[in-house]
Amino acid sequence: MGASELLLLPEQPTAATPGISDAEAQRLVEWAATARTGVRLAISRTGLEAVLHAAEAIPGEHPLDAHMHVDATGVLRPHAYAPTDCQSGAPSWKPCRR
Repeated sequence: MGASELLLLPEQPTAATPGISDAEAQRLVEWAATARTGVRLAISRTGLEAVLHAAEAIPGEHPLDAHMHVDATGVLRPHAYAPTDCQSGAPSWKPCRR
């Protein structure tokens, strides 16, 4: 089973990090325009959606709510910072077992 879409996730600004620079964002757009990946390219909602197809994780959901996190081992988690023993069906406000 192969991939059908490559999702690009440019770093978003936070209190601790500035996020992707304008120059790097431009390089990403240029790469995407010329890349021969063999799969669709999509991007998270970052302001580059006008140039690249924006991924829609859950059709009809509000963009800030519509997301799923699959870790490097292929396990679906409620969010990127969930501990490994956290159930994906648990409400996001409920603390996971540690």
